[in-house]
Amino acid sequence: LVELHVFYVPAEVWNFKLNTIPVALTSKFVSAGFIRVSPHITLRVLREKLGEYLGGVTVADKFKFLKCIGKKLAVVKAKQETELELKSFAPPYALYPELYLLPGVEYFEDVYPLSTQPRHHFNAETKRFVHGSRLPNQNGSDGSLFTPSHSNPADWESGKCDMILQSSEQNHLSQDQKDCNTPKWNDRAKGTAFTLHINHTLTNMENNEHQTETKLRRDRTQDAEILKIMERQTTEYVHKKQRVFRHLLHIILISLENKMAEQLQQMKKDRRRMEKTREELIKKAKGLLEQNKLKRYHVREEWKKKYFETKKATVSLEDTLNKLRQDLEVYHQKLLLQLEARDSQNRPNNTANSKNYTIIRITTVQHELDHLQRKLDDTKMKLITEIKLRKQAASDLRALRAELTQKKIHSALILQYRKSGI
Repeated sequence: LVELHVFYVPAEVWNFKLNTIPVALTSKFVSAGFIRVSPHITLRVLREKLGEYLGGVTVADKFKFLKCIGKKLAVVKAKQETELELKSFAPPYALYPELYLLPGVEYFEDVYPLSTQPRHHFNAETKRFVHGSRLPNQNGSDGSLFTPSHSNPADWESGKCDMILQSSEQNHLSQDQKDCNTPKWNDRAKGTAFTLHINHTLTNMENNEHQTETKLRRDRTQDAEILKIMERQTTEYVHKKQRVFRHLLHIILISLENKMAEQLQQMKKDRRRMEKTREELIKKAKGLLEQNKLKRYHVREEWKKKYFETKKATVSLEDTLNKLRQDLEVYHQKLLLQLEARDSQNRPNNTANSKNYTIIRITTVQHELDHLQRKLDDTKMKLITEIKLRKQAASDLRALRAELTQKKIHSALILQYRKSGI
């Protein structure tokens, strides 16, 4: 369903001469409520059920639908009511969902003919009076038929009939007065005088009509010249406006070009400044990388120096240690041999329970413990050395990776700078 706001157009607002009304005057319309109907029903069907759709409100029998066409409202004819559907009065076919009614009027197709009916009736009566009526004379006999020979029917319809009728009546009254105040003339003389008077009146009227036509032609010529002058002035005004518009457009384009050129120069300056800042940052980064590399090199060199010095000292100490161990081993073997020989001489049968045998066992076990302790110390030393070497290798690997990343970044910056320079 579609909702439409129904308005009544007041009679004092409607322009009966032009048979339309501007859309700007819709604020003076009277609201009759709104309706909710199907968008596919026609205006003819709505006319029959409008009161029902408005909630039982009594609607005038005679009214016409109006439709907004352009900037004015136009009357919908009877045939168009059977063709137009209500969807044409709602968006998107119309700007606003509104329905306008003009009450108290049944048909508007013959507005101009109806407005001219009194004039046609008056012209017909005038023609009938002038062409077909007989003026009675003093003796009661019928006079001559009043027939103007040189009159134009179009002139009679253009408003000159009032003057003819008035002149005829005045002539008739003056003739009656003359008949009452003057002596009796014969019928022939009176008819001749009256005919001459009528001919003179018609001649004057024809002259007046000719002057009026000449004046109308002159006015039309002047109006045509005025229209030509107005058209020429309008054309000149339009051309002047176009020239002014082109000039303003040219000025705007020039100002835009200047502004864009200034912006481009500013962008170039900013780019140079940013490139200079980037080069300075690259130089600082290179300096920091060189300092870090030099620092690592000095630390590595110091460590190598200490390592080789310690290694040299360790070689002589290891030789001395090995010699002492050999001497200790020889001394231990001699001691065991002496203890075993002495124990075998004193107690040949009770070897397992002798005191000398216990000393031999203690000495042997102590020697083995010392040997194991030395192996454990050697293993710990090797393990510590391996751990230190692994830590040093990991730190060197991290440093190499960082250096490789820095070199990649530096290479990418150089390539980008070369591309931007190209």
